[in-house]
Amino acid sequence: MKSKDYNMATAAEELGIDLDKFKTLMKQFLNENLNEYITRLRENIVKNNFTEITFFAHKIVGASANYQTDEITEKARKIKDAAKDRRLIDYRMILAEMEEEIKKYKSVCFGAK
Repeated sequence: MKSKDYNMATAAEELGIDLDKFKTLMKQFLNENLNEYITRLRENIVKNNFTEITFFAHKIVGASANYQTDEITEKARKIKDAAKDRRLIDYRMILAEMEEEIKKYKSVCFGAK
């Protein structure tokens, strides 16, 4: 789901998870898991370590797809596919765009800025 249309109740229902449990998991995903993966991505982008970029972007793709956060999934997939093919793209720009999408989901889900 797009961030502006995101509905945790709908996502929880589609995944067969209790809404309160989903909220807890979503908060952990947005505030903890993604922070770790993005930190690792950033470190490896600086090093041009395509193997690790691919690895951490893949983790984000899988997790964000599970939570149905489409824009995050899309940005992570771009990074993963390019790194897998060892293509030189503006990884930092795409990562910055992904971080903006994360902020949008935080705002939609929890009113955080």
